[in-house]
Amino acid sequence: MPTEARLVVGTLPLPTLRWTGSKLRDSLMIIATAGHVDHGKTSLVRALTGIDTDRLPEERARGLTIDLGFAYMPLPDGRVAGFVDVPGHQRFIKNMLAGVGNVDHALLVVAADDGVMPQTVEHVEILDLLGVPRATAAITKIDKVGAGRSEEVETEIRALVGRTYISVEDVFRTSVRTNEGVAPLRARIAALAQAHGPPPPTGRFRLAVDRAFVVHGVGVVVTGSVHAGVARVGETVTVAPTGATARLRGLRIHDRDVSLVQAGDRCAIQLSGVALDDLRRGVWITAGPNLATQRVEAELRLFGRERPLRHWTPAHLHIGAEDLTCRVALLSSKVVEPGETAMATLHLDRPIAAWAMQRFILRDQSAQRTLGGGRILDPLPPAGSFPALPRLGGRAGKRLRLTRLDALKAPDAATAFARMLAASPRGFELDAFAQSRNLTVPQCEALIAAHSAKVCRDGSTKIIFGADHWNALRSQIVEVLGSHHGKHPERLGLEERRIHAALRPVVAKSLLRRAITELCEDGILSCWGVIIHLSGHRAQPTPAEAAIWKRVEPALAGSGVRPPRVRELVDRIGIALDRLEPFLARAEQLGWVHRVAENRYFLPATLHELERIAEHLAAGHADGTFAAADFNRASGIGRNLTIQVLEYFDRIGTTRRQGDRRTPSRTPLGTSQS
Repeated sequence: MPTEARLVVGTLPLPTLRWTGSKLRDSLMIIATAGHVDHGKTSLVRALTGIDTDRLPEERARGLTIDLGFAYMPLPDGRVAGFVDVPGHQRFIKNMLAGVGNVDHALLVVAADDGVMPQTVEHVEILDLLGVPRATAAITKIDKVGAGRSEEVETEIRALVGRTYISVEDVFRTSVRTNEGVAPLRARIAALAQAHGPPPPTGRFRLAVDRAFVVHGVGVVVTGSVHAGVARVGETVTVAPTGATARLRGLRIHDRDVSLVQAGDRCAIQLSGVALDDLRRGVWITAGPNLATQRVEAELRLFGRERPLRHWTPAHLHIGAEDLTCRVALLSSKVVEPGETAMATLHLDRPIAAWAMQRFILRDQSAQRTLGGGRILDPLPPAGSFPALPRLGGRAGKRLRLTRLDALKAPDAATAFARMLAASPRGFELDAFAQSRNLTVPQCEALIAAHSAKVCRDGSTKIIFGADHWNALRSQIVEVLGSHHGKHPERLGLEERRIHAALRPVVAKSLLRRAITELCEDGILSCWGVIIHLSGHRAQPTPAEAAIWKRVEPALAGSGVRPPRVRELVDRIGIALDRLEPFLARAEQLGWVHRVAENRYFLPATLHELERIAEHLAAGHADGTFAAADFNRASGIGRNLTIQVLEYFDRIGTTRRQGDRRTPSRTPLGTSQS
């Protein structure tokens, strides 16, 4: 038998609730009220829908809307117009902001006796910054004034919205006391809703939670607006930013059980497997990964009536249904003048979930004034100037950062992706881009297929390069080696770390190794152990050096993976120590040997054999690591020499130490003899 209970969605007391997941669902248009306190927003919604959105006892006692209220108006074609009634009092602006983050239309309410007031202006500015494209205006309380006054108020309204991007075509004159103008307004809203097409349900499912509560006999329930994607009963979702997981036990849209919800819907969701403590206003229910972040990069616009905004100003951030404090770090200037737009990093006081192109509002530290707002460009910015790379500070780092943000301004993912490929000479993180743009796996694969790009791995991170930038990196590596050969013909080549140090801008070491490996496979480069050189280059030793080498090389090679110490080598080949030590230093410059420890030199081929042992050991463990003791047993070179060899591998990047274990490089270099 299905569970039955009473449930309130928004402020709607629903009759018997059966979580059966029927196939019936509605498309709806969501309309937010806007306007000054006591201008009749709640009374007008009640006249239009028959529903009193003041649900709290304090609201009814004081006749003042404090929190969000919800109502809906059935339409002749079976669809629904949903209303979010917001508080108008300045003290409750944060609650107003929680309700207007994902609306299709605004109902601007202005009382005929007062006209445009401070919260009218603030609400309109907020709607403008949040990108609400259209509004319908209603002049209320016309029974209290003469006809001339209504005309004056309409002029005020049109002048106010004329300074914004909001389109207001209709201004209705109404009175809920006499019911004048209510029917034409209802008809206009019905026409708008019937003409409204819901947004395409693309991307991963995500819903902004504005209420969370427990219903006896049903369990945990959240309500909110679906910003993207589709969700179905039975699916598993993530609560962001906490990372908790839950299952969708039931879905409900305005009095009806449904089997799915999608972008544009306001709905109630019954969740199982999650505690109420993990849910609050502002969290997200998502079908993707948990996008917890405490730093977002954004484009910020300051209101023209505000004071200049300086670097590191504390502020209140309102995004989705979230409200928290932050610091504003300006990127493009040290101060933003009134009416100007700037790039900024918002350093948040706690983690949130955020996505690219989300609109936000900034209020001052005391939460008394709205400063401005903007849109998120990168909710998951890299720690340095570019993903997977060392930090690049100074002016060069700032230029690269601003170039990247300029590319991310594109509102659609395809354009932003193309611009990022062009603007990222060292690539960018593919997964971070896909997650911030809320892309599904097929959408991401389609973007890659549509461009000439190369995907590389830096550990578990995928870095994507435009083909031109990847080819430029390969050419730069060849240029670095060619320059070195010209200056030092007596030397064989360079170690990978020296090539890395010569590149500007720098590139992740794993990606450099991938490029070098490709160049080796193409026959452009060759490797002799850990020394890399152009394939046609040969070191030019002197005749005396060549003669000594004919005696040293067999002695080193004959000892296998455990070459003799320098003093032992003296005894074997009969060359004095004061002559052998300078020769071995020169042999290292020529690329013939590598000084692994103070008293021991290895042939490149010997080191390569030890590399293969490390890779084989790591491949035998599920986590891809190995311990020094494993290496000692497999190589048989002894404990002390094992430590010396592994520490040398750590220094040159062949292995990475993690506690008492190591991870080898995933793309070992080949060997060649010069």
